[in-house]
Amino acid sequence: MNGTQRLSPERAVLWFRRNKKLSRALVILGLLVVMLFLFAFQGDPGVLSVQVSAIPSGSSVLLMEEWGELCLFASSAGNKTKGSVLALDRSSGETAACYRGANGGILWAALRGDSLFVVECEDGTAFLTQLSLPDLLPTRTRLLPVAPENLSLFDCDGQGSFYFADSNHGNSLWKHTPDCLLEQVGAVTGVSFLQITPEGTLFAVSGFTCFWGPAQSPQQWQSAILSPSPLYLLGETLYVSTPFRSLCSYQEGSSVQVNTVTMPSDPLLCALDREGQLLYQVSESSLECVSLSGESQGTVSLRGTLLALCGSGAISQEDGFYWFTPVQFFQSPSPAPEPSNTPERTPTPVPADSPDPASTPVPTDTPEPTPSPETVPSPEPRPTPLPPTPEGITQEGEYLVMPMDVTLSQLLTYFAPDGVQVCRPDGTPVTEGHLATGMTVEGYTLVVLGDCDGSGTLNRQDLRTAQELLLEETLAEDPYRRAADLDGDGVLSTPDLVLLAQEISS
Repeated sequence: MNGTQRLSPERAVLWFRRNKKLSRALVILGLLVVMLFLFAFQGDPGVLSVQVSAIPSGSSVLLMEEWGELCLFASSAGNKTKGSVLALDRSSGETAACYRGANGGILWAALRGDSLFVVECEDGTAFLTQLSLPDLLPTRTRLLPVAPENLSLFDCDGQGSFYFADSNHGNSLWKHTPDCLLEQVGAVTGVSFLQITPEGTLFAVSGFTCFWGPAQSPQQWQSAILSPSPLYLLGETLYVSTPFRSLCSYQEGSSVQVNTVTMPSDPLLCALDREGQLLYQVSESSLECVSLSGESQGTVSLRGTLLALCGSGAISQEDGFYWFTPVQFFQSPSPAPEPSNTPERTPTPVPADSPDPASTPVPTDTPEPTPSPETVPSPEPRPTPLPPTPEGITQEGEYLVMPMDVTLSQLLTYFAPDGVQVCRPDGTPVTEGHLATGMTVEGYTLVVLGDCDGSGTLNRQDLRTAQELLLEETLAEDPYRRAADLDGDGVLSTPDLVLLAQEISS
């Protein structure tokens, strides 16, 4: 048989069974090897990405910041009609609080102290809304004195003061206070960079000069020639420079490069954690943590494409869904154990003293009778304001100033018994419809309060016209400027715009 041994059918079956068990053992061993590989190279299996369904589809990221045990995330939808601000638990990714834009689309968001500020846009008007933390409830909203399309360089501090570079006046720096006062900040013009840190330090660059200091105290600002110039701030003392995107430290009017890491151009793709370590994007779906000196602390792989990160978490997108991944390279301090209290010996009870007769409570005096209602003078009732009447029309020089609801017939009775003719600015007579600013009658020009565009109606266009009039440098009077001066103090100011916005929304 040429040295070979033939297997009997019984031995063949036995050999097959033995090899089948061996095959199963090899398969199980292979699975164990794969699992060990995953545990060794894929990190902690307990850290998983969590889908965040509260983020509207197609959103653009505006903010990712860490606050306490929360990661704050703000986004704006592409159609500018909705957006959201979320407070996510930094460990689990669960949504702890949510704010949906109440005044239109969200354009911008920033963490300032214990508040989060958002700029919202509705019908061509910008609003600044302050949200409390951690519940994200709006505590204050006010109209901004600049149209959304003119918002390019702006920021706000923790007090709610809004700073912006006015492109209509040489990019000069202006401040809009929570009391709706608008004022120019110093002589800073030609602003090319403007940003405020979370703790309230303002940085503004004009030419090659950097101005910095407490946002609320311009008189304390310092200035110096800064090179290289900042692309964006990172924390309180660091910034990313342009054009090489190096990380620099800014102290005492000079800058020093911190390390050789090339930073992302998008400020949403880098952050500092609680130990001051640097987290930044190194690829489309991964981030790295390094010390400020450049020593690597580790990397994290994410699900999909990284969109934004903070010191404790990251938001990524995959197949149209948004995912939150907890990230932590710092060691959380363990709570100190409470010392066990040594049980104190129970004191021996002291026998109670017999009551002292002198300590017997003295009976209180009989209360005096309450005076009858006739003896208490009642406050005089305040008179109820009367509704608008023709007598509400006032004469201010060549102007006849009146509220919006004065009709044509009421105006004509103001001149009775003489017959008069009301005319539009082009000279055509008015026989019906609303009265409007700019119309004339018997040598007088009509001023309808709130009607800033001369349409005879009150809407958002009047607010936009009032904003343009406010930013004009001329002080010359005209009926439309007087129509915007709702408080009648003779000066068109931001409080007038606030009153006008309230009238429109009421």
